[in-house]
Amino acid sequence: DAVPFMVPATGYYTVTGTDTNGCTNVDSIMVTVNALPVVALGADITQCGGSVTLDAGNPGSTYAWSTSGSAQTETVSASGPYSVTVTDVNACSAVDSINVTINAVPVVALGADTSTCSGNTILLDAQNAGSTYLWIDSTTAQTLTTATSGTYWVDVTNSFGCTSRDSINITLASSFAVMLGNDTTFCGSSLLLDAGNPGYNYLWIDSTTNQTLAATASGLYYVTVTDSIGCTASDSINITINNGLNIVLGADVSNC
Repeated sequence: DAVPFMVPATGYYTVTGTDTNGCTNVDSIMVTVNALPVVALGADITQCGGSVTLDAGNPGSTYAWSTSGSAQTETVSASGPYSVTVTDVNACSAVDSINVTINAVPVVALGADTSTCSGNTILLDAQNAGSTYLWIDSTTAQTLTTATSGTYWVDVTNSFGCTSRDSINITLASSFAVMLGNDTTFCGSSLLLDAGNPGYNYLWIDSTTNQTLAATASGLYYVTVTDSIGCTASDSINITINNGLNIVLGADVSNC
């Protein structure tokens, strides 16, 4: 019976066989032991969001990924175990595997840039309850209240240690005043009232919309002025118009 022999390396091997009668025979064979491909996907990976590109190396080989991919590289964007079998040109195969953990990053949305009227306050909310927060002013609450124009940002870090930032520009319009003047009494037919602030929108007590209004009767007059972002200011004035004296001397007179 033949006795198996494990070939340890590439080489030329010869065997001599002798039967019970003392007869011998010789045979030889050239054996090539090919090296297995070295597949190294690397250490397990943990990261925040995004994707990971795994490289099986060994260009020119064939690849069978656990994802059903067949290229040398495979890009993954979900957590899980991944493996690849690499078969080289000698039909020798090797396998490696890796665990990938992709943690979610917080979604931070402070909203669109905004303009508001001077004197108002803006409440900014970073949401993501239970996370940690760092605002531009070094405060660490979930919300920030401001009444000042400027750029505001916040960093939000969730329980995985993943951080996201968002920013917002806030513009608080300059305040403006409407001055119709002090209450007044005058003699005449009309008084011209001027709301000032050229280019703004106006609404008078009589629903007219010009910058000026001619007051022709005694009473209370007021106007509301609105700027380009909707901020308003108002003023009012009491006007008393006194009628002129009616002096009658009578008809012309002739006498001696």
